[in-house]
Amino acid sequence: VSVPGVPGVMIGHNERIAWALTNLSPDVQDLYFEWFAGDDPYTYETPSGPRKVEMRREEINVRRPADASTETVTLDVKVTRHGPILFESGTLGLALRWTALDAEVVDLETFLALNRAGDWGGFTAALAAYNGPPQNFIYSDIDGHIGYYGAGRIPLRKTGDGSLPYDGATDDGEWIGFVPFEEMPHLF
Repeated sequence: VSVPGVPGVMIGHNERIAWALTNLSPDVQDLYFEWFAGDDPYTYETPSGPRKVEMRREEINVRRPADASTETVTLDVKVTRHGPILFESGTLGLALRWTALDAEVVDLETFLALNRAGDWGGFTAALAAYNGPPQNFIYSDIDGHIGYYGAGRIPLRKTGDGSLPYDGATDDGEWIGFVPFEEMPHLF
């Protein structure tokens, strides 16, 4: 399996090892209630005081079903310290924090290293740098070994488990890190 425009193989084999992956599916998304100032819809509350949102303009090309022409729909998106506002009503907004939205997540090197790995050590070394959505990585080699490693970013929360929205004006729902790679489930 490959992704158009991306070098290397995402799921497959080389002359020594084979690998596959499926979604691990932990909770890597949190919602936050953000409270906007009544007189300024672009300022929201934080533990250190009011803060301005970052405004981002998104342009989406939408195809018309009747004649296959397209029109550009423009959305202005408010982004808080927790992420984009998904829903807004009056002075209340709902922001999404999601590991996949983090700008530092680039996993090209991980998959190129998997393509070059020749044993379990090379396989796990490649996965140690993986920061993408958590996946079940399955391994086998020509020497008859099999293995499994759960890899990816799973947040550690200051409080709670992320099952309910947090109050964005406090630090109670902040992510204080991620489950260390060595503590992720694995078996060889």
